[in-house]
Amino acid sequence: MTLKRHYRHYKVGLLSVVAVFIFAACSGGATPSPAAAPQPTDAPSTRAAEAAERPDSATAPASTQAEAASVATSGEIAAATTSTGARFSWEISTIDDTGAKPSIALDPQGKPHVAYILEATPGWVKHAVLGADGWEISTVSTGYFYGPLDIKVDQKGTPKISWHNHDTENEAYAELVDGDWVVQDVKHPGHDGWDNNLALDSTGNP
Repeated sequence: MTLKRHYRHYKVGLLSVVAVFIFAACSGGATPSPAAAPQPTDAPSTRAAEAAERPDSATAPASTQAEAASVATSGEIAAATTSTGARFSWEISTIDDTGAKPSIALDPQGKPHVAYILEATPGWVKHAVLGADGWEISTVSTGYFYGPLDIKVDQKGTPKISWHNHDTENEAYAELVDGDWVVQDVKHPGHDGWDNNLALDSTGNP
């Protein structure tokens, strides 16, 4: 009788322990749910496609930016302004009805100065600068001249031009002094001064 009682107590105790473990596994010991994965942003290809569908997008495609930079540095006598977003439009104006082989330079204020030539007998070299009321044109010199010519503007805003003077068979150089063009030949033996190029040092001397 005593042995059966002890066996029954042992079985009840064992069942109690098992029940506690099962309860802990089903409630308090539950595995936490995994954190929600971050939602992916738009893929680059999707963003590019959406930008291409919006012509007024503030971000122009790389090809548009490269093309605009190439045109802006190609020596065209024109001005580029931003019209819509990062797209460019050219504002073109006619400086003169005659002339050839133009050269362009910007002064410290960003105003364009253009020198151009008429290769004829008689011919001329002219200078044009963009003012508030349009292009202001002056005749630099007249004679039997050949280009290409070149123009530079120093830090004071003084334009300086060089070309070939076929009359004297030398290089010609001119600069604007107190509103008047002062022209001189770069004299040298022989018939030279062709296909010239002009550069200025830090003090503005050619």
